[in-house]
Amino acid sequence: MTNSHATASPLDPFLARFLHEVGASSDGFQPGAESKLMAERLGVPLAFIDALFTSARMRGLLKPAYGRGSKIRWQLSPAGSDLASTHQAEPGRDSG
Repeated sequence: MTNSHATASPLDPFLARFLHEVGASSDGFQPGAESKLMAERLGVPLAFIDALFTSARMRGLLKPAYGRGSKIRWQLSPAGSDLASTHQAEPGRDSG
C-alpha cells in the first residue's frame, strides 16, 4: 500500500471538492460524459476537470468500477475518501 497523497499538492483543495462530488454519486464519475456537469458544479473550466481527474487517477485517489457495458466509471479509493474527508471543511466554500 502506498501513501500516495502524503505529499500535499496545491491541487488538494480542488481535488477534495472534485472527490466529494464523485463520492456523492452512487454511480461514481465517467470522464467525458459527465465532465461538463462536474465543471459547472465546481465552477471551474472544463479543462480543469480533466486535470483534476488525471491527477486523482495517477495518485490512486480513484479506482475503476467495471459494470455493464464497456464504460468504466470511477469511484473513490480509500485514499481518495481520506483526502476528501481531510479537506471537507474548506474555508470560504459552502457545500449547500
